[in-house]
Amino acid sequence: KRREVRELEKKGAKGVVTRVGRGVVGVALDEDKGEENVVGAGGVGGSGRVWMVKLADDVTYRRMNGTMEKLQKMSESEHSMFIRVLFGQSSPSPVPADLINDPEVGNIEWVDPTLNDSQKDAIRFT
Repeated sequence: KRREVRELEKKGAKGVVTRVGRGVVGVALDEDKGEENVVGAGGVGGSGRVWMVKLADDVTYRRMNGTMEKLQKMSESEHSMFIRVLFGQSSPSPVPADLINDPEVGNIEWVDPTLNDSQKDAIRFT
């Protein structure tokens, strides 16, 4: 088995599934610089077959570690409100009970008409 896995690794790539949808799987490949490749019914970009094997590896750890290093190198002026709250530099703002009628949120033009109310509330919340 191990020899077979090594042979396959030489021919292919390792990655982490980042999202799953109808007919597509988003994969962050180890070789990419944080980019996502979409795997659909026709393979990667419609170019053939794909064989996915669930394995424990260090791709997730390296991506997380890279993000933490990037955050550590950021100056405070580069921190978003979310990062400031995450690091305890700021308190989260209170969220109005009725986001739909909140003047701060404004009128949002929905690009995807299939979003349900819960999804729209999540977007307003951000």
